Amino acid sequence: MNRQQRRSKARRKPDKPKPASRADMVNLAYDVVLLFAMTTLHDKYGFGKTRLLDFNRYIQSAMETVAGDFASIIDLNETLCEETGILVFQREQYREGTNR
Repeated sequence: MNRQQRRSKARRKPDKPKPASRADMVNLAYDVVLLFAMTTLHDKYGFGKTRLLDFNRYIQSAMETVAGDFASIIDLNETLCEETGILVFQREQYREGTNR
């Protein structure tokens, strides 16, 4: 490599890191929410390893239900509201055609 090539290389801007894909961002958001939920269950309600793993399996099952198009997030939200009176997402937030 000659001097001109070395100087040219030194002047180049460093490669920008690639932005995370949508799937990576969704997975990170899921992991963070799961961490918050499991930490709360452990700290506030005394869940130990067995109960936390059971909770994690149940969450995975719910995710697979939505991912497999057996139910939508809206369906889960409406069912929770019918059974407990709690709406996680307000009905106004639903968009036409939203499934997840």
